[in-house]
Amino acid sequence: MINQSEMYRISGGCMFDRKCKDCENFHPGKKSSCLIYPKKFYGSWNGERMACKFFYKNKDELQFTVMDYLKGSDEDG
Repeated sequence: MINQSEMYRISGGCMFDRKCKDCENFHPGKKSSCLIYPKKFYGSWNGERMACKFFYKNKDELQFTVMDYLKGSDEDG
C-alpha cells in the first residue's frame, strides 16, 4: 500500500474515476505489478486501488505499444 501511495506522489496525484487494473501499465498475475513503478517491489500490486496520474489506456486495439512488448517479454522468461 505504501508503494502505491508513493506512486501517487511521483505521478502528481490520482485519478479517482479510474482503477489501476484498467491501466495498460498494470501487469496482472500471481504477483501483479506496475510496469512503470521506478523501485523494486516484491509484493503484489493492488489493481483495485485508484489509478495514478500515469494512467494510460490504448484506445486503438490494433496499435502495438512499448508496454505490450514489455508485458510479452515478462511471459517468456
